[in-house]
Amino acid sequence: MKFNVCFVWTVIYVYFSELFPTQIRSLALGMTSAGGTIGSSSAPYIVFLCNKILKINPMIALGIIAVLGFFHVIKLKETKGKPIEN
Repeated sequence: MKFNVCFVWTVIYVYFSELFPTQIRSLALGMTSAGGTIGSSSAPYIVFLCNKILKINPMIALGIIAVLGFFHVIKLKETKGKPIEN
């Protein structure tokens, strides 16, 4: 699992550094890092909420969040073979 997390963070930094122009690149990377921090901080609360209050398997809720994230990311444009904007 830890390998997958490290892989995703590596892909995010490489992909976002090519996706955004230079003027807003650091802002985009900062927002990505903030989103990851919020997600990793809220995961224990989601697990608690699922176990104690909703009485469902936490992996179902976290899986739904992952699928929603996938559908948001799949809409991003392809950057392969395109020059980096300045």
